[in-house]
Amino acid sequence: MRFRSLVAGLFIISVPFMSGCTPEKAEALLTAIKAFEFQSAQALAAYEELFKDYRAVKRESQDELFAQAYDAVVKSGVTNESFEVAISNVGQLQNDRANTKIENEFQQLKSAYSMLSSAYESLPQGSLIGAKYVSCGRMAVAKLTKQLLNFSSDIDVNPLYPALLRQDFADFKALAVQTNSPKDKARQKFDAFYSGVAGYEKKHREAIAKTLAAAEQGKKLDQLLARYDAATISNILGVIQYGLSFAGTLNGVDVSKSSARLKAVKDDMEKDGYWKQVESMPLTSVTECKIQTGN
Repeated sequence: MRFRSLVAGLFIISVPFMSGCTPEKAEALLTAIKAFEFQSAQALAAYEELFKDYRAVKRESQDELFAQAYDAVVKSGVTNESFEVAISNVGQLQNDRANTKIENEFQQLKSAYSMLSSAYESLPQGSLIGAKYVSCGRMAVAKLTKQLLNFSSDIDVNPLYPALLRQDFADFKALAVQTNSPKDKARQKFDAFYSGVAGYEKKHREAIAKTLAAAEQGKKLDQLLARYDAATISNILGVIQYGLSFAGTLNGVDVSKSSARLKAVKDDMEKDGYWKQVESMPLTSVTECKIQTGN
């Protein structure tokens, strides 16, 4: 289904057909779009970092693998160590993670964000086509804002704890149940686990804070695009400054407070008729915006 038919209802509450699109004003708007993209890119990069640690699996050295394989064969004979097991230990291909759904969602979100600028590429012409881009582009900004909030909320409910943390805790438990194992060794493993959790939660908090900053910027930009015809260059630059100032208020906020703010923003949107309609748009509609302006 084409973008226009997908969001026909949204156009009723969207930007009226605009003519006040001067090149100077268009350039200011492009700056605001870039500011939104920058805030969003920071959030996406933070989640990319979480995914990197989430996927990471400890790989033992060649000497360690040799010792394990050699001991296994010596103890149990040639049937113990199969070729398939050796390949899985030595090969470089990563095993598929169980939670591929959330990773696929993240990749789709990144791809959609990368298309945002194309929705505004003809705007500096100050033409009627440029005005259509503003209207269509508002839908893109709104959808990306809501989708980033949804994604962040999903991660907040199901954190991407690194695979190595699970191994650290497993090692701690193994030492704890060994009656002849020194207690300090178990404590070292637990301390490593504890530090790893604290390190993850710091990154998790930063990702939420960056999401909140991007969402706030997106909401302000959406409001601006709704009245773009009457907006001044000063109004547009004010949106940029507001976004930068808001991001500064999130520094040092702990995980529970960040999570509470994230939930509050998402809950407010879900009560709002406009954002409910935005929710119903498929994410792919962001990339379909450009081709409809020629009609």
